[in-house]
Amino acid sequence: MLFAAPWMLLGLIGVGLPIVIHLLDRSRSEAVDWPTLRFLNLARQQSAQRARLKNILVLIARCLLIALIVGAMSMPYTEDDTWANPTDLPTTAVFVIDNSYSMGYHLPGSNMTRFERAIALATEQLEKMSIEDQVALVLVNDEVETIIDRPTADHDAVRRALRSAKLSNHSTHISPALAAAYSIGQLDAVDNDTEDADQTAQRPQRKAWRQVIVFTDLQRTGFNDLLDGQFIEHARDPLPVTMVDVSGGEHANRFVQRLRLGDQVSGGALNVRAEVANFGASAGGKVILKLDDRQAGSPELAPAQTGSVALTCPLPAPGVHTGSIELDEDRLPIDDVRHFAIDVPRASSLTLVDGAPSQIAHLDELYYFNTALSLSAERMAALAMTTLSPEQLGQSALGGGGGVILANVPHLDGSALARVENFLRSGGNVLVTLGDRVDIEHYNRDWKFLPTKLTKRLGDPGRSRSYGIQIADSDHPVFEGQMDLSATRYFAFIGADPESLKPGAEVLASFTNGSPALIEGSFGRDDASGGGRVLLWTGPIDGDWSNLPFRRVFVPLVDRFAAYLTQKRIAWRDVEMGQPIRFTAPASMVDQPVTITAPDGTVRTLNARLDSENNQAFVEYGQTDQIGVYRVQANDAFAAGGAFAVNLNTRESVLAPVDLTQLHEAFGKTPIRLIQDQPTTLAGWHQSNEQEKQTSRTEYWPLLLLLALAMFVTESALANYYTQPREAEEAATTEYLGRTEIQNRMAS
Repeated sequence: MLFAAPWMLLGLIGVGLPIVIHLLDRSRSEAVDWPTLRFLNLARQQSAQRARLKNILVLIARCLLIALIVGAMSMPYTEDDTWANPTDLPTTAVFVIDNSYSMGYHLPGSNMTRFERAIALATEQLEKMSIEDQVALVLVNDEVETIIDRPTADHDAVRRALRSAKLSNHSTHISPALAAAYSIGQLDAVDNDTEDADQTAQRPQRKAWRQVIVFTDLQRTGFNDLLDGQFIEHARDPLPVTMVDVSGGEHANRFVQRLRLGDQVSGGALNVRAEVANFGASAGGKVILKLDDRQAGSPELAPAQTGSVALTCPLPAPGVHTGSIELDEDRLPIDDVRHFAIDVPRASSLTLVDGAPSQIAHLDELYYFNTALSLSAERMAALAMTTLSPEQLGQSALGGGGGVILANVPHLDGSALARVENFLRSGGNVLVTLGDRVDIEHYNRDWKFLPTKLTKRLGDPGRSRSYGIQIADSDHPVFEGQMDLSATRYFAFIGADPESLKPGAEVLASFTNGSPALIEGSFGRDDASGGGRVLLWTGPIDGDWSNLPFRRVFVPLVDRFAAYLTQKRIAWRDVEMGQPIRFTAPASMVDQPVTITAPDGTVRTLNARLDSENNQAFVEYGQTDQIGVYRVQANDAFAAGGAFAVNLNTRESVLAPVDLTQLHEAFGKTPIRLIQDQPTTLAGWHQSNEQEKQTSRTEYWPLLLLLALAMFVTESALANYYTQPREAEEAATTEYLGRTEIQNRMAS
């Protein structure tokens, strides 16, 4: 038992005060034996005995009350031996240093970052360890990097490793690092002169004070996998853990969370929308759009709270361009920038793939479509049109942007499908029309870009019945205005399952039996790529199964389809750091090189491999650990777009610290303590600050105060009970006392 204020124990002298008062309060009258009152003496003695008992109980209560108050004021406690470095044992410590990107936060009032402070504290601690102490070193972000994989007494080697440690661009996962540290902490150093690692493992473990010391900013998301309690329950040989908080107590941050580029060219402008997150940062600052390393357009004010900012600049010339959205630099600069790469299309092109060609003009699948399109001289002048067979499609470069029409195509091989998919990824659009030559099973299995599954042929090509068309979205660019399909009749078509629509797909028009007539979906449109649109017309565009080519609405409808498919769209592609990126091409491109240049100038060339399942060539690049723009050189068949951007995963940019109560609960019975002030030596850490005292020792003064309160109530109740007036008992007479004494003598 230890005392924080041992001098207060002098107050125990006051325990004698109630005793002194009790003795002084006793009667000092001289007793005179009056013979004739001997019977009354007997009654007085019985009454005095009861009074003495009452006084002693009150006296004891008062003495205990004073003793409890004095004990509480001396603040007794017991210290946890876990944190008391035995003087006769050396130390084995595993330094775990958080090098995630949030550790790059600049400390207020200092030129140091959190990471630099962690290195400085670890180095300072190393300097104060004895030559018998052994140290291992682990760096942690979303991966565990074991720098010194077993404890060593070579402190110079540890010092060099600390100096060479680098900050990463990754976030934190603390659990794997603790698991590694627990295992390393059970090891001992190898004596290089007499034994190897296997021999060291066979000798008994040396007696040492084994600890894991984590230098971290306690950023909350890095501890999420630890707070569920599962890690500690399954951890093997857990060691006491000391968390050294190097955050400096400042957690405000503003960052670019994500951005979206307007893929449709509108008014010759490039539109970018940036989502800016603000967690406690002050209002003010600018959001700047840069294109090809130069500021483009006018800057906008950063929002005072989390919100989006729209920026616009003139559309650059056709080709590949790089850019970024930047905030005014704050204490954590790494998340103030987000990069992008775009491919601005050249002249619009329309590629027609004829699935049912014929020497007889009006029997050709595309005869009526081409005829209707030729009536618009303006449209024809603006388009570069090409007609291909399904076999030619697999050998042709579709380029980027524009449109492709797959009209009643019976089958596409893997090479052709790969070109269509790459065309969509690069921002192109595709219209698929169905008919009597469609292989439904092949479409459902291999045409992965379709917005839904096909079912079966519906209706009767013999025209025994007909179906009208109802427009579901009259505001869509294909149908907007006075697009009247009321006179259009289809006699047969291919059913499409509206229940199996892919995410984002929409039914734009339906037949009168409820089956979809026109469905729009997307392919390759996600956070990593701009992607393109896919339109599925579930009937043919010739006159076999409908009267559509003979209706007045057909010519404007064809013009709308051509305009919608060939409108200029900007292709863009980016991934988050650490995610692989994949480029695909027809199978004939196997072994063809793809050269990628990283932001730091590192060049890597990969040869395409065969994806036998999809019958296509592919290159997968996984070295996306640098933030910025990567340049790509490859055959046009890969639709690589010339460049792609890699950006930070900003999940750790929310710098709020982990809840310390939850952290202690997650560790359960495994000892853990938190150091927020600068430590001095391991042995002294449990004495270095007030917060640490709370976690490494048990205080008893609150309990003593509660007991003192209870004793005060008890003493008051006793004193009140014994001093309150009572009805006088009937006095014993001398006659009665005399008879009682005679009876007692006779009985004896």
